[in-house]
Amino acid sequence: MTCHREWNTTPKLYMGNLEPTDTEEEIEAIFGRYGAIKQIWMSQDVTPGFAFVEFESEHDTNLAARALDGLIGKVLCEPLLKVHT
Repeated sequence: MTCHREWNTTPKLYMGNLEPTDTEEEIEAIFGRYGAIKQIWMSQDVTPGFAFVEFESEHDTNLAARALDGLIGKVLCEPLLKVHT
């Protein structure tokens, strides 16, 4: 008998500090520059909202994380977006 679950280890980024007005299309436009996105999952039932961006490859996940962590908020003059792998 196995004592662990089969965890989904697909490359994903966690994003926090989303505003209620942020959309999946906006997230795709920003993160899609760094590689093929497989799926975006958003929760805005809480404030601030959060999302997971799932990339096709770990390489693209790492590119986006390095490029965007802490920068989006500065560019948009909004609270800093937190990006974690």
